[in-house]
Amino acid sequence: MGSRAAAYWGAAGYGLLPVATGAVHDGRLGTVAGAIVLPWVATSALNLMVDDADRRWRAAWRTGLGGALLTAFVPVVWPVSIALILILAVSALTDRGSVLRQRDRWGPLAAAVLSVPVLLLPWVIGVGTRWSAWLVEAGRADAPTTPPTWWQAVAGRATADSGAPVWLMFGLLAVALLALARTDRQRGVRGALVVALVGALVALLLTVVRVHLPGLPEVRRAWPGFAMVLSYAGLLTAAVIGADGLRDWASKTGSLWRTVVSLVSVAAGTLVVAGLAIWWVWTGLPGPMHHQAVRGVPTYMTELAYARDTSGILVLSGDARSGVSYRVLRHGPWRVGDDAIVALTPSNPEFTAVVAGLLSGKQNAAARNLADYGIAYVYVPAPARGVITGSLDASTALSRASAARAKDAAWRVQSQSTTVALSVAGQPWRRTLVMLQLLAIVVALVMAAPTRRRDR
Repeated sequence: MGSRAAAYWGAAGYGLLPVATGAVHDGRLGTVAGAIVLPWVATSALNLMVDDADRRWRAAWRTGLGGALLTAFVPVVWPVSIALILILAVSALTDRGSVLRQRDRWGPLAAAVLSVPVLLLPWVIGVGTRWSAWLVEAGRADAPTTPPTWWQAVAGRATADSGAPVWLMFGLLAVALLALARTDRQRGVRGALVVALVGALVALLLTVVRVHLPGLPEVRRAWPGFAMVLSYAGLLTAAVIGADGLRDWASKTGSLWRTVVSLVSVAAGTLVVAGLAIWWVWTGLPGPMHHQAVRGVPTYMTELAYARDTSGILVLSGDARSGVSYRVLRHGPWRVGDDAIVALTPSNPEFTAVVAGLLSGKQNAAARNLADYGIAYVYVPAPARGVITGSLDASTALSRASAARAKDAAWRVQSQSTTVALSVAGQPWRRTLVMLQLLAIVVALVMAAPTRRRDR
C-alpha cells in the first residue's frame, strides 16, 4: 500500500469514528466538534519537533490556539495534554538520543500548553474549583449515559446503547497491532500506540467517575466519547504509519510472513472502513435523534425578554408528586450551550423560596417578589398540572396571559419592582476578562502567523 492510499484510508476511518463511538447517535456536540478540530491541533503539534526554532515557536502558538478551541468543546483535553507531556518528559529522560533533552525544545512545548487556559480565561475563572466541569463537554450536560461493557469499551463504544458493531472495531485494533511488525517504522507506530493507550485510560477513568454539577439535580456519569475517539485515532495513525510503503516492505526480502502480514492488514483495514460506511448508511440514526415540532414560550414574551432585563420568563413544570422544577429565560428559548451554562450555575436559595411561595399559601407576596428578580411572566407548558395552575390563579398579583398552545398556561406579573435584585456587580470584571481574552487571542494570532523571509 502506498502512502497516499494509506492516508486516504486513515482519513476515511477517522471520519467515521464519531459515528462508530456513538457520538453522532447520542447528539454529543463536544465529541463531534472535537473530532473535527483534533487533526488541525495534531498537525500543528507535530511541528513542535522540527529543528527550526522559529517554526517551533510559531507552531506553539498555532497549537495553543487550536488547543483552546478544542478545550472549549472538550475541556478534558487540556489535562490529557499535560499527561502526554509528562510521558514525553519521562521518555526523554530515558532516551539519550531524544531531541527533548535539549532545553530550547521545552519552551515552545510549554507555551502551547500554558496558553490554553489564558485563551479561555473567562471560562476557567468562572469554573473555579469545580473539577467536575472539566469532565463535561459542550452540549447536553444532563444527557443520561449507559456505561458500556468492558467488551464494548475495548471496541471503542462510549455507550452501550449505540455505536458500531464490536467485531468491526476489533478489526481496526488488529490492523494497528499488526503495524508493530514494521521494524522500520517502530518510533512512529509506538508513539501512536502510546496516544491510543492514554486515550483508552482516560476513557476508562471517565466511565467510572461520577459528575456532580451545581445546576444538575442528580449525579451523572461522565461521557467518555472523545477519549474513545482519541484512542482509536491513535490506532488509526499507527495503522497508517504501518501501511506506508507496505508493498515495498513485503517484497524487499521475499519473506513469506511479511507477505502474510501485508495481505491480512490490507484485507482487514479495507473490511473495517467499508463495513463502517455500509453499517452507517444501512442503520442511519435511530434513537433519540428525531425531528419534532418546536415548542416554546410565545413570541411576544421572547421579544420583551430580548428588549428588557426586567421581562424575564419563569417556566414551571412538574406536579405535586414528582416535584416542581423551574427555569428562568432571559432571552427566549434555550440555545445550544445554554444547558451547559445552567449545569455550572448553582441554584439561588432565595429565588427557590420565592418559587415555592407561589405554590403555597403565600402566592401574593411571592408574585410581588418575582418583579424584583426581573420576572414579568410565568409560563406553565402542557400538560399544565392543576396543582400549579390553581395556586397561580389564586394570586391577585398575577393575571392570565395568552399562551402559545391551547393546553399551556401563562400569567403576567402585575406588581412593579421596588428593588433591583439582579446583581450587576460582576459585569465589569467579566468585561475585563473578555478584553484580556481577546488581547490574548490577537497576540497568539500574530505570533502564529507565517513569516516571509527575504532571499539574500
